[in-house]
Amino acid sequence: MNTQIFRYKLLLEILWWSLSVILCALVFSPFYIYNISFPYFYYNLFFIIIAFHFTRWIFSIKYSFCAHLLPLKLLTLFLSVAVFMLAYRGINMYQLFIDENGYYFLFEQLKLEQRYKLAFYVNSQYFFFGVWTMVSSIVFPFILIRSIWRVRNKGQE
Repeated sequence: MNTQIFRYKLLLEILWWSLSVILCALVFSPFYIYNISFPYFYYNLFFIIIAFHFTRWIFSIKYSFCAHLLPLKLLTLFLSVAVFMLAYRGINMYQLFIDENGYYFLFEQLKLEQRYKLAFYVNSQYFFFGVWTMVSSIVFPFILIRSIWRVRNKGQE
């Protein structure tokens, strides 16, 4: 691969990671504004980053810097199974937490109206990104297999 093309693809990858950091900051800003200690913060962060990047790779893997890197594709192919299981576990653990403590347990220091709005926001975004991660981790291996086949048999993405 041409060095110049690889450099542009790597620059594009850095741009996408920067956008994912901005997305995480936007999603988590209410947590910092209202000083909420969310026990599933790392699961939520994992969901946002994986859902964003797996979906991006599903639709534009040939423009990624790893389009012709077979070992990296094989690694992410097998890691997507672990991602699915971790996402399932994170959603299940959070649902158990809600069942045991209630929706408003984390927001007791807030006024009633803010409590309802923030609880709805936190639960909605957590489940949205969690399910998005699960769906993208199911679709992504098939896209990777197709991409590996194209590179091995046709020589191009």
